Amino acid sequence: MKPPNLLFYNLLSGLIGAIIGAIIGGFLSYLGSIKAAERTVKALYQQEAKKRKEEKKELKRSVVKRLLAEVKENLSLSDNVRISHAKIRFITEIWSAVKGNIYFLKEELQENLQKAYSEIHRYNVLADYDQEKVPYGSGSLDSVIVERAQKVKEALLLCKEKLEKLSKED
Repeated sequence: MKPPNLLFYNLLSGLIGAIIGAIIGGFLSYLGSIKAAERTVKALYQQEAKKRKEEKKELKRSVVKRLLAEVKENLSLSDNVRISHAKIRFITEIWSAVKGNIYFLKEELQENLQKAYSEIHRYNVLADYDQEKVPYGSGSLDSVIVERAQKVKEALLLCKEKLEKLSKED
């Protein structure tokens, strides 16, 4: 019998060691990349959550600021509802644009805004009717229009106070 080839066994053991080392190294590398990916995803999630929170806060500020500006403008209009025979119209563009995004406001303020803009709508319809259907210069609806404008003003004053308070909180 021939003695076993020592070189062959050395090569075989080296090859087996290399294969086992590669498997262990690959497995550890895989675990490390999984952990790194988890950390990256977690960091991106936190960054996105922070960004959304800031966007939401900015939306709130913008809605309050824009509504407050429109309420103030309408209040200034309410002091002079007649210009000769013409009747002013209250502005509702901002309300139309943001009324779906006021969910974050307190329920009481939401109700006050809805009431105020309902009063504005009633006034605007009455003023339009007066301009189109009532004979020029008769003034038959003037007292009703002034009453309606006073109701608008009262409703807007409530809203203004609460919107100013809310805008100072941010």
